[in-house]
Amino acid sequence: MTSFFSIIIPVYNVAPYLRECLDSVLSQTFADWEAVCIDDGSTDGSGAILDEYAAKDKRFRVVHQKNAGVSAARNCGLGLATGKWIGAVDPDDRIDKDFLVDFVVAVRESDADMVWSDYYVNRGGHEIRIRQTCEACVNLMLVKLLCGDLMGSMWNKVFSREFIERHNISFPNQRVVMWEDLWFTASFLSHNPRVKYVKTCGYHYVARDGSACWSQFTLEKLSSEMIVERFLESLDLPQEVLPILQERRMHIKVSAFSSCYIEDSLFYTIYPEIKSLSHFNCGIGQKVLFWLAVRGFRRYTTMIICGIRRLRAVCSLKNTRD
Repeated sequence: MTSFFSIIIPVYNVAPYLRECLDSVLSQTFADWEAVCIDDGSTDGSGAILDEYAAKDKRFRVVHQKNAGVSAARNCGLGLATGKWIGAVDPDDRIDKDFLVDFVVAVRESDADMVWSDYYVNRGGHEIRIRQTCEACVNLMLVKLLCGDLMGSMWNKVFSREFIERHNISFPNQRVVMWEDLWFTASFLSHNPRVKYVKTCGYHYVARDGSACWSQFTLEKLSSEMIVERFLESLDLPQEVLPILQERRMHIKVSAFSSCYIEDSLFYTIYPEIKSLSHFNCGIGQKVLFWLAVRGFRRYTTMIICGIRRLRAVCSLKNTRD
């Protein structure tokens, strides 16, 4: 049976937050939806919670699989979705009760292939609204996407399933820990869809410590970035987007460069052009790191810097308690 919306929810060890997420889906005032929930090998009881909701509402469809990563989980959900429109909700976030209604109005009043909306970021209990005004030109949207001015995630958007299938759009087949949404959204935009922006804001993104986007830059993240980076370069992107893509790559390199979790030998193998990056527009501390990196001391320096930061944090906490 075909639904109007298919909501893909990839789930991995999020039991403390999952019920609030699923309850927010259940509360939707627009009822013609299915939630395709992929339990990606959870070990904390998340799978049992999904089964509980599926037992009381048949619109929840649950698949349990061995852990294969969020990208594989999203691809699984995409393959099972029957809805005319595809959306997503992350399992530690929540949506307002009129979230789907706002999209319904937009897709019925336009011939769009993709509808985009604002969203809230919740950090430490404080929420701010992030405006996502879209450009009339898809190329300019790609520029804003790669600059970070537009969110690459799926969850504040809905996509035409017919358009996805016609252009064979999916998530990466390789295992990545983040940026799989950017892969999907950039791929969708590269096929020149008709895009509509709605001035609604019904998605609450929770910036949670320990999640992929709010944790230390690690080797897994660097590997994921390389995979997504190569894919973006393979797209038939307009000329005006290419300098922005290069700038984005430089910022990622700086993040990786400053991480003491990545061995020097691997870093220099992956980014041999480090010697030519000293001209990069950065602060004096980063320039010192560049200078030391060229001489083979990058990781030792970052370890010292991380140690100093931890010591300052401990001293600050001690002073606060006193």
